[in-house]
Amino acid sequence: MKLTSAKTLMASTALAFALGLCAAPPLAAAQEPEKKGAAAKADRPVKVPQQARTGQNEPTVLDLITISATMIKTAIIESMAAISAVDQEELERIQPDTAADMFRTTPGVATSMNGDDPATAINIRGLEQYGRVVVTLDGARQDYWRVGHGSGSFYVEPELIKEATVIRGPVSNAYGSGGIGGVVSFETRYAGDFLKQEERWALSEKLGYEDNGDGFTTSTTGAYRFSDDADIIGNVIYRDRDSYTDGNGDTVPWTGESITSGYVKATLRPADGHELKLGAILQRYSDQITGSSGSTSPTLSRYDTDTTNQTYTAGYTWRPDDNELIDLSVNAYHNRTRAEQTQVWPATAIGNFRYYDVATTGFNLKNSQLAHQRPCQARFRRR
Repeated sequence: MKLTSAKTLMASTALAFALGLCAAPPLAAAQEPEKKGAAAKADRPVKVPQQARTGQNEPTVLDLITISATMIKTAIIESMAAISAVDQEELERIQPDTAADMFRTTPGVATSMNGDDPATAINIRGLEQYGRVVVTLDGARQDYWRVGHGSGSFYVEPELIKEATVIRGPVSNAYGSGGIGGVVSFETRYAGDFLKQEERWALSEKLGYEDNGDGFTTSTTGAYRFSDDADIIGNVIYRDRDSYTDGNGDTVPWTGESITSGYVKATLRPADGHELKLGAILQRYSDQITGSSGSTSPTLSRYDTDTTNQTYTAGYTWRPDDNELIDLSVNAYHNRTRAEQTQVWPATAIGNFRYYDVATTGFNLKNSQLAHQRPCQARFRRR
């Protein structure tokens, strides 16, 4: 009983002491405004931090990074999902030769070049493509896959890309079926991204060369602005590489490739608040593929391959200045991937032919008052 009373007394004393501290005026305010004589000389001035003296004691504000390659534009810091963006500045620093190079430093993402065709497979947190990860190019789904030949794969020429976004986690409600693992969204440039505000037209040329597997790359981009309401941009890319050599100086057979890619995109603004965007992307790969290009085992099959990936997009937006309830967006697309393969090894099977052909057509419609809200959304996709 005495122990309980002692604890109660201690608690009451501590509470009273805490309340006294809270009620006490600040030390500076309790001091007299003026001190005279020796007492004043004994005082030492209190050092005030530079931020407090200048009135700059404010939090540091970081730059706002907005994701535009995804279906809904939003700031990364405001997003509920785990998002990583590879923007144009980062792509220029990396100088990727393949789509896999674009994600070398992206957390939670692993990419690999498929040994059975000149494509890229992507893995997000242990989940791979078809049925688990959605891949889009300018909003068009890339649904190429082959039953019994591993996970899905996609064809993207990095020189075409303005920005790549990875959203990790289940986001199928925004991107349709197959998004339980995440989304990889690629976006190419529009004329407004290439031309400066005062420019009518511009042309650029990019050249590259490599000496192991002698090869070169050329990328030509041109854009023209007819008026403030109409512009167009086009790009043509050509890569050519011979088979490379290993550390012993031996040529590794069937490792050369030739790639021709390009796109054209036009933007029209027929009236205030209305915008129409049309795009066409063509990628063609000529390659020699195999499950293990460095081996000469006759049990492995090798093929000369011609792969064509075509993507067509049309997007319409209506954002009237006098109506905050309307932010309408309608997008339609068609993608087709066709791979034609002619066997060149072993000798007993030379000339055997096979092909894979996958096409996807779809559209989506949405209206939102704010960028992060989707009160009305519809989607259709046909494969």
